Amino acid sequence: MAIFKYEPITGHIDVAYREHYHPIEMLSHHHNAYEVIFIVEGTVNFSIGSKDYTAGKNSLLFINNVEDHEYKVLEYPYKRYVIMMKPDFIHSAVNDTLLTSIFCHRPEHYNHVIQLDLEHVSPVQTFLSFMLNEYKSQKPLWETSLKLILYQLMILLYRISRDNFPQSKYDGTEDHKYNTIIEIQQYIESNYTEEITLAELSDLFHIDMYYLCNLFKKITGYTFKSYLTLQRISKAKELLCSTNDNVTEIGLSVGFNNLSHFIRTFKKHVGSTPYQYRKNYTK
Repeated sequence: MAIFKYEPITGHIDVAYREHYHPIEMLSHHHNAYEVIFIVEGTVNFSIGSKDYTAGKNSLLFINNVEDHEYKVLEYPYKRYVIMMKPDFIHSAVNDTLLTSIFCHRPEHYNHVIQLDLEHVSPVQTFLSFMLNEYKSQKPLWETSLKLILYQLMILLYRISRDNFPQSKYDGTEDHKYNTIIEIQQYIESNYTEEITLAELSDLFHIDMYYLCNLFKKITGYTFKSYLTLQRISKAKELLCSTNDNVTEIGLSVGFNNLSHFIRTFKKHVGSTPYQYRKNYTK
């Protein structure tokens, strides 16, 4: 059984089409990017966070940048489109919290998979093909073109399967709650290198601290502390793979106040120390 190795993306977005005809599996990992997988052919068992899925032909999966995930292919050939996007790319491309909620929020009953009906396969695959061509050719304004195509794709998917977009579950009277949590998420994503506390967020966003704690977990699927830690770990993994900075520098740069705390937290969430993680990546 071959192990398929995750390669961190170097730009804001990566679009690929891959085929495998022999046994492979991807071990548990998470990365500082949102991931969309469209299965053209094959059957795959995915474990994403605490949930397990068996996904086959014409399935779309949405994985965010802090979710541990792994897969094992059950039926070959395994053919798929894979889109990897940094958080800032998706937020600039799709400036609509309703549509980006499929990436950002993981309430209790969130489903990572959209199973397309036959009538919707062709238009979705056409958008993905256009994105792949733009990414490969990289003609003038290719990133702008990719953003436009992605926006259209997300609108189509919302019309097909609105239940997969968590914000659709909130009626107009709850918009202010939802929007506050979105703003807090974005604040954390922009300031995770700093010391952020619930008390600070409560004052900054004028919301009761205990209410904020419960609401954040309900909408995002994570406690505030877990979300902040996972953002830091996600960025640290990217830096371990893409730079020559030493482990101490990386830990401090992503918001850990000392080396031992960084190593201990990293090992708890990743299963290896930062040193081991970098060594395994460079093998």
